[in-house]
Amino acid sequence: MLENIPQFVPNETCLSCDGCCRFAEAQSIWRPKVVPEEIEDLGTCSDQVRPQLEQGLIIRAVEQEGQVQCALFQPQENRCGIYGHHPLECRLYPFLLLEREKGLAIGVHLNCPYIQERRQHSDFTEHVKTLKQFLRRKGIRDFLKKNRILAQEYASYQQQIEDLFMLELDQ
Repeated sequence: MLENIPQFVPNETCLSCDGCCRFAEAQSIWRPKVVPEEIEDLGTCSDQVRPQLEQGLIIRAVEQEGQVQCALFQPQENRCGIYGHHPLECRLYPFLLLEREKGLAIGVHLNCPYIQERRQHSDFTEHVKTLKQFLRRKGIRDFLKKNRILAQEYASYQQQIEDLFMLELDQ
């Protein structure tokens, strides 16, 4: 179900970037969360993920090659060690699950170089429509409703985030 999330940033573009999976500090709000349903769906990859979780939910950050990085990140390949099975938050990025006063919203991280390049193009607008349709599917809505803990406020980063639409989880 979650593996079919429509992607906006092409894989080759993502793999050539050095932004994601790296953090300013070990306790960064940008570290992805993994909920139990996602771990169950990982199959053999779950053995790689479980030891890397803090508080049973947040993937820890480690210092590698002079940077603070996601513990699952493989810098020599510039990709996730469980790519193809990576968590929802990672699959969505540069789109973000946002906790807002009125409920759950989807936003976009404006610091992503590909977003900076494509934000004003029609393919971005079309992708947002596709993403909205995908996230309105009953199974996805149920998953998000059950796992609201995946959403963040990103209060310190509001100038880097553009809210795009609210998710109606009780439809």
